[in-house]
Amino acid sequence: IWLSAEHFQEVKLAASSVSADGAEPIETEIYFTDFEKLIGIYHAKKIDYVINGEPVKSMRIDRIRPNVGIFDSYFSRH
Repeated sequence: IWLSAEHFQEVKLAASSVSADGAEPIETEIYFTDFEKLIGIYHAKKIDYVINGEPVKSMRIDRIRPNVGIFDSYFSRH
């Protein structure tokens, strides 16, 4: 897990595994970019998936809407 020194959110995840038959190693990386600050929290608006060094999927988040149905008063503070 790689965190941003600027906003402390994840900017990269990496994992190693093997293929279903156990013959090949699989290196998976997920990159989080294009952050937007919403209600004091940074959210990635672009997520890229790379497997064995090859880009396989990219997601773009157009809109982030916070769940306004959960209020701070629902939680106790210790």
